[in-house]
Amino acid sequence: MEAGMNKPVVATIGDGTFYHSGVSPMINAVATGQDMPVVVLDNNWAAMTGYQSNIGTEDGEGIRIPIEKISHGLGVKSVKVVNPYRLKKTVRAYRKLLTASGVNVLILRAPCVARQPRTWDLSVQVRERKCPGFDGCERTCIEALACPAIIRDGDEVRINQEDCQSCGLCVSYCPSSAIRGNPLKIRRKKVGI
Repeated sequence: MEAGMNKPVVATIGDGTFYHSGVSPMINAVATGQDMPVVVLDNNWAAMTGYQSNIGTEDGEGIRIPIEKISHGLGVKSVKVVNPYRLKKTVRAYRKLLTASGVNVLILRAPCVARQPRTWDLSVQVRERKCPGFDGCERTCIEALACPAIIRDGDEVRINQEDCQSCGLCVSYCPSSAIRGNPLKIRRKKVGI
């Protein structure tokens, strides 16, 4: 129990920032024997500063140096790469990360939807008869997911098809099974997720 906390503190960092300023703190954590779960959100771009490529960007300039190779080289205990659109695998990997000792890295890797918009057509829809509505749902998808495609229309919840990337997170999350679509039938490897 360091810093007065009983719960694990998770270091969360994007891939661009990992390369620029995340390696040194990991070296220190490994060298001093800390328990530090690290989550790297890897979309292959330095997105927060304008989508520059970085040394981990596929098809970028120069030699690509993957985050997992750097992490292994630093001596972290374990490194796991998971597609965050695979919700069940992501949750399992995250739970394991939280209970592991030492410095452990979970890389959530998927393309940035702003740089690589969807190339498939798959609608995700809210079934109104099953949805209890915004005020009637104890786990409101709008508040929990903060997805720009999920919108409130009075008490009803709707999906804006123009903004929906068909990731399937809302389908997996909805406690009423009111959001339908079959995003897992997409050939994800073929479209890059």
